[in-house]
Amino acid sequence: MRCIIIEDEPQARELIEIYLSKLPQLELLGSFPNALDAFNFEDLPSVDLIFLDIEMPSINGVQFFKSLIHPPLVIFTTAYTQFALDGFELSAVDYLLKPFSFERFLQAVNKAQARRPKKENLVDKAFFQFKANKRIYRVPKESVVALEAEGDYTRLYLTDEKHLIHGSINSVLNELNDLLKRVHRSHAVNLDYLDFWEGNFLSIQGREVPIGASYKEKVKDWL
Repeated sequence: MRCIIIEDEPQARELIEIYLSKLPQLELLGSFPNALDAFNFEDLPSVDLIFLDIEMPSINGVQFFKSLIHPPLVIFTTAYTQFALDGFELSAVDYLLKPFSFERFLQAVNKAQARRPKKENLVDKAFFQFKANKRIYRVPKESVVALEAEGDYTRLYLTDEKHLIHGSINSVLNELNDLLKRVHRSHAVNLDYLDFWEGNFLSIQGREVPIGASYKEKVKDWL
């Protein structure tokens, strides 16, 4: 499991690092003295588990965790028992009261591993399955280039072919888990395939896609 530590007390942070070094099943990606540094960590979306102190300056652990759109598993650490309720209300894996022993730390880690999604489920989430031309297709989600709404149907553009599938563009977007960005009421695109942006349209793999007036500011932010 890939994990990070967010802890403002140097001694406590160092202790968790020592404990983690004894567990080869855990990979420490980063150790941060505050929530703001962790929030700017570019690999944050790939984290499976956070060891998170609750009482910190500026932004506390609970506020940080609530700000995450897709939060990973979390083990809260604190020296104050009154914060335990906040931790468990957020479906925390465990709550470690400082100072804690290695045995207690290991118990919390085992709980996290038991709650981690199975690898098979993670693999399935990487694929998109749909019906077209009386066939069932299963393709990597990353191969989806763009979507175009056509009434009760959606035109699905892949890297090397296209299909017309039954269902609204909203329903398809939901299944793709935010991989594509909505740039028009009738269009969504995978910005990894962007050629260029000019005026009110995007060029996606050589195909011109219009940008809706209400989406232009969002497109600016994404690019």
